[in-house]
Amino acid sequence: MTPEQFALVAASAFTPKPKPTVGLGHLHVPKVSVPEQARLLAARLRERPDHWSGFAELVADCDSGIAVIARFLALLELYRERAVLFDQPEALGDLKVRWSGENDGAVVGGTVDEYDDAPAQEDE
Repeated sequence: MTPEQFALVAASAFTPKPKPTVGLGHLHVPKVSVPEQARLLAARLRERPDHWSGFAELVADCDSGIAVIARFLALLELYRERAVLFDQPEALGDLKVRWSGENDGAVVGGTVDEYDDAPAQEDE
């Protein structure tokens, strides 16, 4: 081995290797707003206050899994606000939802905003 060849081998051995990365471009997930889903569900459920709607019916128009999750979280927020009632007669059975809140005014309080990307405003 010549000194020039040895220098090339040494240079390649001491050259830092690039850090391995995992591409995430294929995992693009559109953002879904939980408060927006809560308003949508409230509008739908208010139209038929005496009707029990199945969860499958409420998510039938969702175009992604993340939208279904956002709708479920929105239902939990509406339940916390005492705006909906749940009924599930058997374990792992169909979840039924019915409107129980007021028919006008704001539905969801400030607690649902924790799911938004907007930074929380600090009280002065």
